[in-house]
Amino acid sequence: MPGRLGRPGICHDAQYRQIRQANPSPRRSAAPGGYAAGTGPPPLSAYDLRSLSTERHERLYAPQVYRALNELIAQGKVLRIETLNAFCAIRQGPAAVGICQHCGQVEQIDMGDIKSALGHLFAQRGFLIDRLVVEGSGHCCQCPLPSDKGAISAP
Repeated sequence: MPGRLGRPGICHDAQYRQIRQANPSPRRSAAPGGYAAGTGPPPLSAYDLRSLSTERHERLYAPQVYRALNELIAQGKVLRIETLNAFCAIRQGPAAVGICQHCGQVEQIDMGDIKSALGHLFAQRGFLIDRLVVEGSGHCCQCPLPSDKGAISAP
């Protein structure tokens, strides 16, 4: 079966790279190196990771990528960003995530005592938490804040 560029199963040649550069993923910034200023690699979907493996002359199928990601999540090395259906490396311990609606930048924030405090609040109401996902959506400090939007601010 021909690949996207008419060659059997090969999508990693110079023409493919030109297409990727001309049409980057919406999560990738226009900043040098493809990353937003001051951040690491953007979160990637399983299919983005699969495409990267193809560029590296490896052929991975989606189930292989998902199995590897699930293993890395279990080891505490990768964080799944539910809102984006994407994955990123964990920079510190359990993290809450802030997602910029304008540029797509993702900021990880150490949850510290928040996780245990929320677990305690739920336990008081008779609910046992197995998994806690904390994701906030808004605008980073580098993007303009829409004037018609109210923001939740710290007290």
